[in-house]
Amino acid sequence: MQLIRRRWLADLLTEEVVPALRRFTSQFAGLTVLSAVLAMTLALATWSVEDPSFNHATSLPARNLLGTPGAIVADLVMQIVGIAALALLIPIAVLGWRLVSSRPLTREKLRLALWLGGTVLAAAAAA
Repeated sequence: MQLIRRRWLADLLTEEVVPALRRFTSQFAGLTVLSAVLAMTLALATWSVEDPSFNHATSLPARNLLGTPGAIVADLVMQIVGIAALALLIPIAVLGWRLVSSRPLTREKLRLALWLGGTVLAAAAAA
């Protein structure tokens, strides 16, 4: 019985196609990240204490632009980090932009540590 080779797709692609495919994948991932940040920004911008969420039951419809799911997510983020949600979202937007512009990502561990530390410090400063 013949074994199936693992890299059969790589064998089909030419050397010119592989970088273009990587660039397209990176740009698509970046656009996805930027879309998620935009959605989260809209949810946070239209957040209201009176919207339905896990800790607030109401028969009124959600006034959040993203509906009940947006109200729930925005309420959770506001409970966890408060107004420091901007410190949470800006680095993610920068990451998405770097992916769209096909810039290499370097020092990932340092960036992650600074992002988390900055979010915690911003939340503490805003408290």
